[in-house]
Amino acid sequence: NGKTLARRWAESGWSGLTNDEIVMSRYRENSCVTLIEVQKIVDRQTIECVDLLEPGGKKFAVVDRLLAPASSRFDRVIVRLTHYPRYTKFNGSGYHIPFDVYPDFRSDLDRRLALEWEREPDLSMKEFLRRRFLELATLPAKLARDRMQHILNNMDSHQCIGTYALACARDEILAVLDSKPDFERNEDGDHDGGLRYEWLRRGESKKLEAKMHPTFRHDDESHGVGTLGTVMLYTDKLVVETLTKQKFAFAKKMIKKYFAAKLRLDNEAVVDFAKIMAGKMDAPEPGPRPAARPSDIPKDVEEKLLNDYFQNSYKKFLDEPVPALMDKTPREASKNRNMRFLLVDLIKGHMHNMERQNREKGFAIDISWIVDELGLNELK
Repeated sequence: NGKTLARRWAESGWSGLTNDEIVMSRYRENSCVTLIEVQKIVDRQTIECVDLLEPGGKKFAVVDRLLAPASSRFDRVIVRLTHYPRYTKFNGSGYHIPFDVYPDFRSDLDRRLALEWEREPDLSMKEFLRRRFLELATLPAKLARDRMQHILNNMDSHQCIGTYALACARDEILAVLDSKPDFERNEDGDHDGGLRYEWLRRGESKKLEAKMHPTFRHDDESHGVGTLGTVMLYTDKLVVETLTKQKFAFAKKMIKKYFAAKLRLDNEAVVDFAKIMAGKMDAPEPGPRPAARPSDIPKDVEEKLLNDYFQNSYKKFLDEPVPALMDKTPREASKNRNMRFLLVDLIKGHMHNMERQNREKGFAIDISWIVDELGLNELK
């Protein structure tokens, strides 16, 4: 007759339940499905959250021994909640929404609700979520998959190989390679009689970085040198390999400049790794996946290397234009009241991803100092 089991049970006086169970059941009757954001990990069983569908952002404590240890700051979850007087509990499982997928998820959610309003104008978002909970709980995974497919289809991830025939004595080619700071000898990579050189973004090859995203530039070589590709010199040929078409196009120009008539292009091949990976996303796994091979780098060394890398990267990040901030730098956006909400969400994403990596790898890399640099006290 349009009543839930709980409502019928309540009308019977909650027969069979103790007083404590009756009190809890009354609260459970008022459970809701909503979207929450984790604000703080309090302890091993408690997290502090806000309801993203409630104005004001009032924080409340969620007690869940399974969720708390697996949570990171700014996790976003679609979940069924029951608010008790002193704390909140999940009813069943919550479903994480990947941080970078959340804007697409909310947009899709708003679109679906707008269609429902044509039939039922007074329908609330929470009631809509309650009715379609299982369907909407699987939506983030689908959106994440679609997003990755789009990224792969538009990614410059290509194995590019150019084979050049020698039009002069091999020693002349060797002399050019040894005279340029761009090429660094790597004896460990020699094979089949060939000599291996790492082609670095150094010397004239540094010019490529002007066309690259600031994140991938190496302004200070004390923090490393970017690569362009590899070069193998054999008795009768020189083989150049890069992993993007952009680098390959640049390499071909530099080969012509450095070697002129000493080399003649014999063959080139390009394999689109991104499209291969995009195709594999729809293919079933062929069998049990092999266990991940442990890293050869000691954990403390790996953590220090990553920490140095991130500290250096984020120092540059604060003063580099960011597309998500309408090409303003984070420091510029922090001083613009109309852009602050975009900046807050951007920094949430960076802190969220770092915290998840720390938890997965057992690291303690700290980038919270960027909150002070930008004056984002709301993220403390």
